[in-house]
Amino acid sequence: MLTGANRIVLYSHDTMGLGHTRRNLLLARALSNSRVPPSTLMIFGAADAQAWRMPYGTECLTLPAVMKNDRGRYVGRNLDLPVESIIAVRRQVIAASIAAFDPDLVIVDKVPSGMGGELLPAIRQLRRRGKAKLVLGLRDVLDEPSAVRSEWIREGNFELVSDSYDAVWVYGDRAICDPVVEYGFGPAIAAKLHHTGYLDPRVRLDGVDLPASPLADLPGNIALCLVGGGQDGAPLARSFADAAYPRNTTGVIVTGPHMPEADYQALVTRAAARVDLRVLRFEPNTDALLARASHVISMGGYNTVMEILAHEKRALIIPRTTPRTEQLIRAERLQALGMIDVLDPGELAPARLAQWLQSPAVPRVRARSQLDFSGLGRVNLLARSLMTAPKVRRIRPEPAARLAALVG
Repeated sequence: MLTGANRIVLYSHDTMGLGHTRRNLLLARALSNSRVPPSTLMIFGAADAQAWRMPYGTECLTLPAVMKNDRGRYVGRNLDLPVESIIAVRRQVIAASIAAFDPDLVIVDKVPSGMGGELLPAIRQLRRRGKAKLVLGLRDVLDEPSAVRSEWIREGNFELVSDSYDAVWVYGDRAICDPVVEYGFGPAIAAKLHHTGYLDPRVRLDGVDLPASPLADLPGNIALCLVGGGQDGAPLARSFADAAYPRNTTGVIVTGPHMPEADYQALVTRAAARVDLRVLRFEPNTDALLARASHVISMGGYNTVMEILAHEKRALIIPRTTPRTEQLIRAERLQALGMIDVLDPGELAPARLAQWLQSPAVPRVRARSQLDFSGLGRVNLLARSLMTAPKVRRIRPEPAARLAALVG
């Protein structure tokens, strides 16, 4: 049996991009900021997490990785196995690890039952023990409301969250999205829901978690192109590589580690032909680049947009529109508030990017003056409150047939 401070598990299914990893690292950092730091176990399928320094008291358990293909179906990222076999391995590893770790708090990222229901055996164990508090963490926008409601009904999420979760944390501002209203969260879930505010990533600039940027001494201005993990970011990166930049400006593309090798090499070749273009395969210290950037062109993932808003940069967002419309919804709402510019992905072209880069700057609303960015401190307070609350053994019934079918 482990002894010492409180024990926390951060779980994420990690199927696409780097956003889940970066968000969980911020959470781990916030939770470690206490007089007696907890022992934190991060469980996810993103080996790239090792590129970041773990916060004090934090370890990482990496699961066999999966991703979504161009048809929106899960497949193995590295293992040539049926996805059902990979999920079976992950399910057993998760349940055994959580049982041995015996946590006081488990924070689940986005998917209440885990990918393919892989978290359900662990949830059943936690319910039986009655010790750990269970939190569902959600980003500000999930998808088009009817799609969210249909998915949550199909997956049994309304019942699972109502019966098995102690709290729901929304890492965002109610001004952008109110899930109770938009997604039909009933009274049982609404009573558990807290908007934490956005998680301000600028804390990473203190140098504790990240190394210095390799482009820290690059002269002049920087026009930065971000495509998340890069799995589907090649079209935007190619257009940016062929765009004309303003005078005394260097274009910098961060391709992400998951961009196909052929697409990455094509960008490297293009950069070799231009004196004003740099290509980075993977840069853990994107905050340092954002702090320096004069212009940012990016896809619309939650974490990237949150970081752009926190740094209050002039930004053009080209949102992904399939298989979810989450990025488009978020981008359009932020544009309506006067914080960013948005380009429809169907209009993506080097000339359109060059036009935006070279156009006069229009005064924008400062995001930090209008949106709540105090999420890191609030998460810490909410976690302490949950872990110090009386431990009550759960006696509610299992969440129906789907739980029994998935866990056997």
